[in-house]
Amino acid sequence: MRTRALVLALSSVAFTGLAALAAPAGGPGFEVLSYLDHPERCALPATFAQDPTVRGVMDASQLSYPPDRESVPRLMEWLREWSQRALELSDLPEGKQQVCVALYRDAFANAKVYEGYRLFYGFKRYRDFSERRHGGEPGWSAQALLAHELGHVLQAGHGLTFFKTRTREFRELHADCVAGFLMETSLRMRYPDPAQYRVPLKREFYEMGDLALWAVEHHGTPDEREAAFNRGLELGELALLGGKLPLPSRALLDACSATYRPD
Repeated sequence: MRTRALVLALSSVAFTGLAALAAPAGGPGFEVLSYLDHPERCALPATFAQDPTVRGVMDASQLSYPPDRESVPRLMEWLREWSQRALELSDLPEGKQQVCVALYRDAFANAKVYEGYRLFYGFKRYRDFSERRHGGEPGWSAQALLAHELGHVLQAGHGLTFFKTRTREFRELHADCVAGFLMETSLRMRYPDPAQYRVPLKREFYEMGDLALWAVEHHGTPDEREAAFNRGLELGELALLGGKLPLPSRALLDACSATYRPD
């Protein structure tokens, strides 16, 4: 594990100019809605039903474990915590501060963001990632994957585009970086030894990598995904040490873009 001094040295380039910022006041965060409770405001796009990996949004009557009425509020709580404590969202364009959350039948264990603000978490993936994994606490992996998807929500909210031929991969690695930042700022103050959560979560992102370099769903190799998540951990530690929380959401995206959104 790198020393704190080295983390600061490595992170200074990406956060050039941030040291002069005064810590902004926390805002209200995202308006987080459950699809089950707000079906009209969270109406599904046509593309959702057409996706072959989707088998419909889950209703409580279709579940045995975990019931939707218990698991979705947990996802909503994590989103609210990040958007109220770790991030300042006033820099998002008007109308981009809403997130709809639901579970869906995932044929291949996944999580998805549609049209920038509809966040659907696959039931199989949620059930699997809610268990104790790689020596971490139950729920850490599920929370980290949600943080990755929130990265996509922020990308869409700020209209980020990725121009390189490896567009999908850079977009996904950029979201991994955001996830690392959110997990670091969420867990650092709770654990005296950061290795307690960093080691299992970095292992998680390593195992989520793949070597299908030209596949449509390629998200990055194991080494790339672990490195991107670790970069976010470093940025999160820098923000904590510098008293920069909540951090403007665009500043976080720009910091991750230094590596994962090359010109």
